[in-house]
Amino acid sequence: QFLKGVALFCRASSYLTLTRHFGLVYNQSTSATDLSVPLVTVYDQLKKAERATVKQVYDQIIADLNAAEELLASNPGKVRSDLPTVDAVKALKARYYLDVKDYENAAAMAMDVIQSPAGYALASTAETMAAEYTDDKGTEPIIQLYASQSEGTVGNTIYTSVGNEAAGKYFSPYFLPSASLVGAYEASDIRLASWFTDSLYPVKMSGTRHEGVCVFIKYLDNPALHTGEIETGAHAAKTLLISEMYLIAMECSEDLTEVNNMFYTYMVARNEQPAPFESLEAAKAEIVNEYRREFIAEGQMFFTYKRLGSST
Repeated sequence: QFLKGVALFCRASSYLTLTRHFGLVYNQSTSATDLSVPLVTVYDQLKKAERATVKQVYDQIIADLNAAEELLASNPGKVRSDLPTVDAVKALKARYYLDVKDYENAAAMAMDVIQSPAGYALASTAETMAAEYTDDKGTEPIIQLYASQSEGTVGNTIYTSVGNEAAGKYFSPYFLPSASLVGAYEASDIRLASWFTDSLYPVKMSGTRHEGVCVFIKYLDNPALHTGEIETGAHAAKTLLISEMYLIAMECSEDLTEVNNMFYTYMVARNEQPAPFESLEAAKAEIVNEYRREFIAEGQMFFTYKRLGSST
């Protein structure tokens, strides 16, 4: 029963990711005809899978999650669990309900996870942020996949790509953070100091080393996952985080006082002192901005802009 629950959770997660990438946005009036991805629930090597509708895919996702929640009932939430738990199912349901615009249930699922006895907590200091993204021992992951040095974890090096030569280490990234991205964080925000640097190593471009260039280092390295002195970008993948549940709960709430209280708790953890919002419209506009700050380089903004119909 447990393994079946894990399988259903994984299928729901896979299809939610696939339809978010390749399907049309869920629209109540057109979802029965809008196309998404092929939906295959029974193996047939000879059958040519055809694209299913958006409604069919989302219906399958929630059916799988409802079944998984029952089958995983005896596997309660656990910080950094490497297997699906009831909390993980609820977190994925929060994403599902957000997509299908059932905001009441989205907020309810997210709040259930936030209030879980598992004790997920936002990183609130430089030390806990380092534990989160350097040591893979943070308190935010609802799901954190298993990783070990012996299994040769593949690293995320496109933002750092560390090299070494006689003059010392250097970055050779494919991408550099823009001034508008760096400027989106308050100076006191612990994410700014933890995820960006212009002083660790120089940046080498076209054979020349440049000092003082800002580099995105959120995924720099977990030194326990490799041998040698070169940072490889190896990390344990964190597929569901409590920070996302805060953002979903805030975005979907219609209670301004509740939103202000949650946003204050959330931003204080990031070392900011936000002023209360005067309207839900202002709050929700800023929450969209927070998706960018919180989930930079994780693809969340693509999903956010897509479901909100933004061309930004």
